[in-house]
Amino acid sequence: LTLAATEAKPDKCPCCNQNHKLYHCERFKELPQGDRFNIVRNARLCFNCLSPYHMAPACQSKSVCQRCRNRHNTLLHYQKLSQGDVPKQENNEDEDSQTLSTPPDNRHSSVHSCLAAKPTDMHV
Repeated sequence: LTLAATEAKPDKCPCCNQNHKLYHCERFKELPQGDRFNIVRNARLCFNCLSPYHMAPACQSKSVCQRCRNRHNTLLHYQKLSQGDVPKQENNEDEDSQTLSTPPDNRHSSVHSCLAAKPTDMHV
């Protein structure tokens, strides 16, 4: 019986292909939230801890988003805007994103209104 030793492979970042974890990637942190969400989804990572070994429902990490306390990584936090709110610029530099953690739903963040106009005869 021969056992082959497996060499631990460094983590390849799905954002920049460098040898580090995604939550350490400066390029990832600079991306807009929607792009970060898409990278995590396309790489099939856990939305809570960003691990490639399980999905969020099976995540055993106790970490939660530091902004809303939901179970997603803070780097994936999605701020739903109330009517009239102005979006704030997010600053991700001061956060320990490994311990931060729900992905936004798949709806778009912008709201569009359509009004149907019915032409009427104006009599002056």
